[in-house]
Amino acid sequence: MPEAPDAEQVPPPPPAEALVGLPTDAWAVLLPTVRAALNDLDGADATPAVRRLRAAPTGRLAGGRVRREVCALFAAGGPAWSAFYRRLIADDDARLLAEAMRSETATATATATAAPPPRQPVPAPSADLERLRQRLREAREERDVLRRRLDGAESRAKRAEEAAELAEAEIRELRGDLAAERARLADAEAERARVVARERRRAESGQAKLREELAAMRRADEERRIAERRAEERRRAAEAEAAQDRRERRRERERRSRPPRLVPGRPSRFPDGVMPGSPAGVEMLMHDGRLVLVDGYNLTRRHRDHLDLETQRGWLVQLLAAAALQRRIRPVAVFDGERASVARPAIASREVEVRFTPEGITADDEIVLAVEATDEPVVVVTDDRELQARVRVSGADVVGTTEFLGALG
Repeated sequence: MPEAPDAEQVPPPPPAEALVGLPTDAWAVLLPTVRAALNDLDGADATPAVRRLRAAPTGRLAGGRVRREVCALFAAGGPAWSAFYRRLIADDDARLLAEAMRSETATATATATAAPPPRQPVPAPSADLERLRQRLREAREERDVLRRRLDGAESRAKRAEEAAELAEAEIRELRGDLAAERARLADAEAERARVVARERRRAESGQAKLREELAAMRRADEERRIAERRAEERRRAAEAEAAQDRRERRRERERRSRPPRLVPGRPSRFPDGVMPGSPAGVEMLMHDGRLVLVDGYNLTRRHRDHLDLETQRGWLVQLLAAAALQRRIRPVAVFDGERASVARPAIASREVEVRFTPEGITADDEIVLAVEATDEPVVVVTDDRELQARVRVSGADVVGTTEFLGALG
């Protein structure tokens, strides 16, 4: 609670009639100050009248008997007026309103008791008074807006109550319909249960007869299928025996007419009478799907050394492409990367894979790594004895460059 002012600091209170006569909008501005002043009183100052006014709603303080009691309490002076005055001077709007009202009241009183002065121009209202009047107008407009909103809310609430009553009536009607429907469904369910039981007994009787007939049909069908199966087994046995005889005779004819063939593996096994490295042996190695690794510069330097390196590579790639199309082999030409020109040629044909070894890796090392990286049969074409020995350890078939070119024609 604010500290109570000294007696000489608090002016005398206005008459109760002056407070009661304040306009409604002005009193609305003072209501928060009135409420705060009543709450500031405690102890002996909180008389029963003060406690009753403090408990009254703010709407009751705005007018009528309760407002007159408040004005009489403040007009009587004492702690209530001191608390109200201290709150007035602390609130700018309330203070300005009080000063303006006091000024207007004093002016009106002096005018009523004194002789009429000579006619002079009416002074313009002060800026504070005009500002307070503007605020009062705004408060009045806000009050009107709130009243309209309240009226609309009350109207909507009334309509909502009417709708709720209609909904409750409809719910009661629907509940009655639901109860009747449940009773009807219960009767229907009981009737359905009786019909189902009757039909189940009838169906069980018919099913028993059908099971007996089905059992007899299954026995007859099983006997028929057994007879057919035995006849089919005898027919298949005869056909299998005839087919076996035909296969034996065909294999015998093929064995007599078939030339010796290569036995796949690593290394490949040649039939009797065929020597590895011979034209017949090289011809057998160049079959469909065989992987052929060619030591590129070893072959070209031996057979096309008069050409430059780029022309040698082009000649070999064309030769291998023709062999791939004719014999369906998978040729791979491996060249030392350090001997290639700066601009290496692209793969000349999609049937031939061309590899250039990276720096520090020779073509021999690349071929050995390629042989060790696969389990399929592989042919290495080279005249390098050291390379031949290395790849033979891994199970590769070795063909010299001259024999290879002779097999390609």
